Amino acid sequence: MSKTILTDAKVTIGGTNVSSLIRSVDVQMSVDDVDLTAMGGTSHAHGAGLRDDRMTFEAYQDFTAVSGLDAICSPLLGSSTGATVVVQNVSTSPGVTYTMVGVLFEYHPLNGEVGAASMTPLTFLPAQGSYITRATV
Repeated sequence: MSKTILTDAKVTIGGTNVSSLIRSVDVQMSVDDVDLTAMGGTSHAHGAGLRDDRMTFEAYQDFTAVSGLDAICSPLLGSSTGATVVVQNVSTSPGVTYTMVGVLFEYHPLNGEVGAASMTPLTFLPAQGSYITRATV
């Protein structure tokens, strides 16, 4: 069984490659645990509920007018339609791509301290009816 060391991931938000600004990625795919235990049961019964996916990034802030992270993320805050977010692991072959239409409910355009890089945490949740899909490339 091989082990993977993540050395490179390609991240696009709304079709714009922001990989050079991304410090860390976390793609989370999960479903709600629904308790289906009935009277007389001797242990809990579990069922898969609704999907609860998310993509989380730690990014270096960039205020470039058109292509910077701020120009991409500011209009997405509170947007019900969201943007297509794609994460591709390019550290391995074959690569794996995770895609979803994500919405941004919180945005920290300015975050940092004197003498340190301005880091922006980003968490994209699925737009209504969307969830993370996986594909090999």
